[in-house]
Amino acid sequence: KIPGNMKAECMESMASNLWIKQAQSEHIDNIDRWVQKNILPEFPGISLTALEEFKTDMRTATFLNWSEKEDERGKGFFCFQHRSFQEFFIARRIARFLSSANPEPLNIPKISDETAEFVLGLLKTHQALGEYDLQESKKTIEKTLEESYLPQISENALLLLLKWKELSPDFYPLPRRFCLSRASLSGFIFKSLDLRNSLFDEAELEGARFIDCDLSHSSFCGAKMK
Repeated sequence: KIPGNMKAECMESMASNLWIKQAQSEHIDNIDRWVQKNILPEFPGISLTALEEFKTDMRTATFLNWSEKEDERGKGFFCFQHRSFQEFFIARRIARFLSSANPEPLNIPKISDETAEFVLGLLKTHQALGEYDLQESKKTIEKTLEESYLPQISENALLLLLKWKELSPDFYPLPRRFCLSRASLSGFIFKSLDLRNSLFDEAELEGARFIDCDLSHSSFCGAKMK
């Protein structure tokens, strides 16, 4: 029998894929592809019955809606009943990977405030159950922001840090410096942060605000600011 956590991981992947594509719906074939890539290698002796049960559970999940639209083969499309369900599963994937020192799930378009709050809520409430690691996630965000800029990953790590600081001002990631050269930071609000020796070269900073921040020895060469 396929473990229950695999169902959640499948939904995490579907939610992230939709966010990456900025799409409203996903084709059923993508669930089949996920099964081929993630379940068959881990459970090589799994029965066809168990596989079909897993796929049926995915297709009948209460948080999914099915579109009347079909492709030329008569196969359908699904979407999340509400954006909050999608954001929750994106947050689950982010929290799970950050707990293993892997920021890769942040390589998606800018996450929403709701997703950031879900991530922090999961890290704080579920770490006692051993599902997530708050300290490791904190270190992962710090390391991500201290090292070379990574498109999307760095911006989303920064979003998580800012939300974390807002919700827990006494305990949040504290990078030694921020490496955000060429980052897309328009509209970001930096408030009461130690930004000494940070790099913002060629960053997009239109509409960004720095309030009560220490910017000593930071570099803004070529940054776009208005």
